[in-house]
Amino acid sequence: MKRCETQKRLTQIGMYLCNNPTPSARLPCRAAQTKDTDLKKAFTPLAEKLTSAENQIVSELIAVQGKPADIGGYYQPDNAKASAALRPSSTLNAALATL
Repeated sequence: MKRCETQKRLTQIGMYLCNNPTPSARLPCRAAQTKDTDLKKAFTPLAEKLTSAENQIVSELIAVQGKPADIGGYYQPDNAKASAALRPSSTLNAALATL
């Protein structure tokens, strides 16, 4: 039953993103839900980190907008360079690494 609820919720989030593609769009937080205590326990620390560092993360992402990025090639990019270009926020990367 949990799997069906999770799939349904992911579909709702996907529809939300399609209909509200603005940078300020807020996703419902997994930490706020109450049906799955394990999920809440796993996401609460991440939600707190992201909330407290939101301005820093947004600043880091905005700073790289519109600038060319060297990814080491078009057809066969260098994995390290591509990863660095596609994940420019060290604050966000550190927060996600805690999962």
